[in-house]
Amino acid sequence: MTGLLHVVPVGTSLLKHLAADRRVSVPLRNALAGGAPLRGLLRQADRGDGRLMLEPLLHADPGQAAAVTAQLQQLTPDHSAELTALDAHDRTRTEPAGPGRDSIVLVATDTDDGLRAAALLAHLLAARTGSLPRYADDPVAAPAGVTVAAGQVLLVRIPGLDLDVGGAPDSRTWLSVGEVGRAVALDLCDTRAESRAIFHLTGGYKALLPYLLLTADAVATVIRCRLGPGTRVTAQVLHETSEQPVRLPVRWLTGTLLERAQDLSRAAGTRDHLIVDDLHDFRGTYLRDEPFTGRRD
Repeated sequence: MTGLLHVVPVGTSLLKHLAADRRVSVPLRNALAGGAPLRGLLRQADRGDGRLMLEPLLHADPGQAAAVTAQLQQLTPDHSAELTALDAHDRTRTEPAGPGRDSIVLVATDTDDGLRAAALLAHLLAARTGSLPRYADDPVAAPAGVTVAAGQVLLVRIPGLDLDVGGAPDSRTWLSVGEVGRAVALDLCDTRAESRAIFHLTGGYKALLPYLLLTADAVATVIRCRLGPGTRVTAQVLHETSEQPVRLPVRWLTGTLLERAQDLSRAAGTRDHLIVDDLHDFRGTYLRDEPFTGRRD
């Protein structure tokens, strides 16, 4: 049986649907809302091994918290873009799912609403398998990096994506997205031909979606270099009026172009920029000019 690794960017559609659906109980609509910033609460909920014990955060009353968890399980795919995308894939997948083999990486912004929606989804999806979700608060700063385990739900916060406070994505943002790609590539290489990765680009922060598609390109490049040809990385999007996912093109670098990029990276000895003269083959693809400095990112 084939295990799948789902990469799912998360937006706030879940919160909007919970607010609009009057069949949803008040405790569920208010779960993880208000009070202290949610990022701090998530770090406190970490059991020390990266796993999150979220139920105590859902309600002060343990009985009500358990009821909220049970109500979360009753939500339908229509309650969020992310659930809709996963459900559409499950309905159209051709290979049987191995028990506990599919993994889900939820990619969240660092706004309070973004983290709240992602945390509720992580709790919902992990509870379905009887496990606890894992959390990566700062993928770049994590001593061991980000890892994906079979059958687990991993919530990854991407820093620098709180544009409401007047900020902008910076190097931490892109390196964190890169950490997600690295974790996916390592997982596929470890499990070799037994697993595949699929990037669901239906929900989430829209400005991030092209970069996640580029991440899929990079993962496909690594996998083809190490494991040989084969379609192990795919990406798809589901339009709101359709029930059939649309496959997006996932590309990869090959041959001389890839070898030159690898040679330049080794020569530079750094992960974030290259200092070379001859970059015309790469300009406009994976590298950006920095005027007057000779740097290439």
